[in-house]
Amino acid sequence: MSLGTLYINPQSPRSTCLVSIIKALGLDIKIQSFEEVENFKELFPLGKTPAYYENDGYKLTEFVALIEYFISISNNETYKPKNIKDNVQVLRWLSYINQDMVNVWCKFIFASPTDEIKKINSDAQRAQFSYLENELSSRPYIAGDYITIADIYLFSWYGLFSDVIGGEIKVDFPVLTKWYEDVKENDAIAKEIANP
Repeated sequence: MSLGTLYINPQSPRSTCLVSIIKALGLDIKIQSFEEVENFKELFPLGKTPAYYENDGYKLTEFVALIEYFISISNNETYKPKNIKDNVQVLRWLSYINQDMVNVWCKFIFASPTDEIKKINSDAQRAQFSYLENELSSRPYIAGDYITIADIYLFSWYGLFSDVIGGEIKVDFPVLTKWYEDVKENDAIAKEIANP
């Protein structure tokens, strides 16, 4: 019997990334589109996805909290940080990607379609890629010396962020490009995200 149900928006990278993580962790969790549930807003008044409803009535929302919970209840040690410092670095990067980077992308995609607004947000996303390029110059992965969920989450958004920046990503950001290829080659979740 499944542990519970994760309600998703199939169009959202946050949701699709979580589905891949759940599969890789080997968790028995039912996946369902929130649009298929008549009483979704009764269960989750904010109406936001992803949202998790456990069979015992426990409810949880917010991407970073969901990741932390699913990793904690899993027997799979692959993505569990090795110590508290690694854990807070993973949380730091998940927050940065989920807030700062995704917000800039949303402003580019959903904001007023003027060239000036698009340029402002494209430049902001490019500055974020420059920051990542610099950070990855001193270590192989986002949060340290091994692949973490922070790498997987950035990986899941990488193509969308790249579209905002434009230009030649491989030339402009060679270290970030190398990181992307390494994660794609060496991580099961990234392989699934890259080849759904």
